[in-house]
Amino acid sequence: MSAPCGGNGTCKGCLVNVKMPSGEMKELLACQTEYVLGMEITVPEEIISVAGANEALGSYDAEGFVAVDIGTTTIAMALVDGKTGKILEEYGSTNSQRAYGSDVISRIKASNEGKKEELRSLVLKDIKRGLDKFTGDYEKIVVSGNTTMIHLLLGMNCEKLGVFPFVSENLTPEIQLIDELSDKPVHFIPGISAFVGGDIVSGLLTFKNDGYSMLVDLGTNGEMVLWNEDHYFVTSASAGPAFEECRLSYGSETINELARLLDEGVIDESGLIEDEGKCSFSGEDIAKLQLAKSAIRTGIDLLMRKTSIREDEIKHLYISGGFGNHLSVKAATRIGLIPKELEVVCQICENTSLEGAIAYGLCADIKEAEAKEIIEKAIKVEIANLPEFNDLYASNMMFTAEGF
Repeated sequence: MSAPCGGNGTCKGCLVNVKMPSGEMKELLACQTEYVLGMEITVPEEIISVAGANEALGSYDAEGFVAVDIGTTTIAMALVDGKTGKILEEYGSTNSQRAYGSDVISRIKASNEGKKEELRSLVLKDIKRGLDKFTGDYEKIVVSGNTTMIHLLLGMNCEKLGVFPFVSENLTPEIQLIDELSDKPVHFIPGISAFVGGDIVSGLLTFKNDGYSMLVDLGTNGEMVLWNEDHYFVTSASAGPAFEECRLSYGSETINELARLLDEGVIDESGLIEDEGKCSFSGEDIAKLQLAKSAIRTGIDLLMRKTSIREDEIKHLYISGGFGNHLSVKAATRIGLIPKELEVVCQICENTSLEGAIAYGLCADIKEAEAKEIIEKAIKVEIANLPEFNDLYASNMMFTAEGF
């Protein structure tokens, strides 16, 4: 089961209905309840949307392959025809590692506390399940994922990932065979840093370089890149689970609902509930959304400040990630997730990590060179260390679309 708090009993992500041996019905936290012989346990159905990718139809000289995007919350896979770029079959699932927490920090902590092999086994089983579903042939596997997910997949040591200065054991894993998956070679898209991984590099491989652009990946660890042909300024901001799987009764519709309640005055711009009878959110729900929204917006604002780029200089704002795939740009602007000036250049993308893995599989030599160039031009920006971070983060808790 999903456990955003990592089994500490605080997130209520593992609530189950239990019929006790006596016949009494109870709603209990699974992580805090010892099993008693005779219990009947009902686990609520959880529906997770797994974003797919656009096809890169054309003429290629590649063999059939499987592209894999390992997300912190979900795993998306595609069987691709190496000659035409056509997606023949798709598969998606939740990432079973979520039992150890919803974010990368929780997974790193679990790995360092002796769960490394268990975490590796869980994600391998998830991917193997997808491979077994595919009926077509393939000659290689191309994997895209954030740095922590790749470390856990390969059983690498995560100790340095979880403490400052956040050092990766290996950002460019070599092609290798993973016996638990198949007898086909596994290729990895390289990453930039401990918190800006191969999934972001993969996404960047799908965009053209035609002036200043920004990529915002909405997830538990929100990554942001501001770039032109000369530099890639990268950063990340911990948004927590609110954008992906928090126990709010929502998908992306939450942002639409929040925008509506703001417009109607049910919630004010500080997040205070003015009319509880008309509000579909609890105060706790709103607080989680404020924290997540502020983290992302502060990252956007500080990247622009750091580079002295004005909003009118940005030609494209790409929103990616499983949550971003269903996002209403108008609603996101209304709550202040993105600056109002960037609304007209905002574009919601499919799964750019998976899409980049497909491009990498179709044109390995070209995309490998492009990925290397992106990494060489990358400039890491530690926004939390900037003097204006705290004040800006506090002001961005407000549900307004005003720029900095």
